[in-house]
Amino acid sequence: MRRKKAARLLLALCLHQESIALTLEPSIKSEVVYRDLSRLYTELNNIRRDRVAFRASFELYVLKSQQLTETMRSEFSAMTGLKWEASKFQGWNVYTAALKKLRNAAVHGYPIVLYDLVLSVYPNVNFALDSDSSDYSLGNKSKFRIVSTRSFTTAPFLRESQSITPSFLSVNKEYISPIKEFYSYEIWLDMMNIKSLYGYEIARVDVIKLLLHSFPVFKKYMSFYKRELKKNLLDSYKSDFFVKDENDRWFINKKYQ
Repeated sequence: MRRKKAARLLLALCLHQESIALTLEPSIKSEVVYRDLSRLYTELNNIRRDRVAFRASFELYVLKSQQLTETMRSEFSAMTGLKWEASKFQGWNVYTAALKKLRNAAVHGYPIVLYDLVLSVYPNVNFALDSDSSDYSLGNKSKFRIVSTRSFTTAPFLRESQSITPSFLSVNKEYISPIKEFYSYEIWLDMMNIKSLYGYEIARVDVIKLLLHSFPVFKKYMSFYKRELKKNLLDSYKSDFFVKDENDRWFINKKYQ
């Protein structure tokens, strides 16, 4: 009887030591994946002009978004004995749904292929090629007008964008160059064998919009998961499962016996 009790105590102590390890930074296994996702999000916003690095990091971001939920499922089951259901989180949107479709296509033989997109900002003046009735930019009250230039580079490992930023001839016969340029990318769905995405009526998807509107959702999703995990933890994973007596010896807290 004493041996069984000692064995039970030893097993519980091992489980508790594992739970203590899990409470260190990063606190849980899913936190590792989430931090990867967070790092990729920051990185992608800083490397827009490096098209090779951007494509590789974005594809990893797409795959990590699924790994986060997969890690939660195994971890939640081990630490609570319950099944993790991502659908209980109410914050999903059309952008996370788009990522899911892109991820499914990417893991089934369709690597992510990007179109270069350059948004060039010009002073809001009439160009010589404007028709009399054209509604350029946001109207004459705006200080600027934006021209988008798209290009597809057949060599995915060519670092330099092939987009050419044009200078326009104004009605005053002066050539107008852009004041500022913003680099972005688009995914053309037909190249990934995706017929359509919910919420998108056109065949291309702005990658930067996907990032800006999906990561805040994953951040809330992670917070939701942590609350659910804490609420449903098995006793052996709770921080007060083992306590010390006056002789500095560990024993199972009486409230869990």
